[in-house]
Amino acid sequence: MRRCSKCKKEKLEDEFHKDKSQVQGISYECKSCKSERRKISRKENPEHYRNQQKNNLEKNYTSIRESQKRFYTQNRESILSKRRELYRINRENILKKENERRKTPEFRAYARGYQQKLRKERKELIYSWSLVAKAIKKGKMIKGDKCELCGSVCKIEGHHADYSKPLEVQWICKKCHVNLHKNY
Repeated sequence: MRRCSKCKKEKLEDEFHKDKSQVQGISYECKSCKSERRKISRKENPEHYRNQQKNNLEKNYTSIRESQKRFYTQNRESILSKRRELYRINRENILKKENERRKTPEFRAYARGYQQKLRKERKELIYSWSLVAKAIKKGKMIKGDKCELCGSVCKIEGHHADYSKPLEVQWICKKCHVNLHKNY
């Protein structure tokens, strides 16, 4: 039994934190009093604790990130199921907020700029696709009926290895096409 210096109550030693700097190796105030003191201190000095947390994150970033990854891989299924459940519960509110956000002038300006950027980036791709489509329509190019990589007979897609040569197309299935682009 030990007496807490704050609340002056006799408590079991389990109700005190360990503290090697003290003679008995136990803190002079009980866990509940210490918790209350810390709560008050956090409210009075929020900036100090924010800076402390930021410094701790900067010092230990790699170890924190590794432990987060480890936790995610160990608990992936439960995390994803909780996310799905929360989304299902809050779906209407989420969609409402998203629609409101999309109506703002800032979002519209961002989306317009993003679309223009994509158009510039994909101009060569779109040009190649249209040339291939025209060539097939005119009969100058024949679309393959089976995959050139795996030989399966299914819906075939055209793959450009180099968009600067738009009529050099490899006819492959969706599965092989996805695998090719994963490698890029």
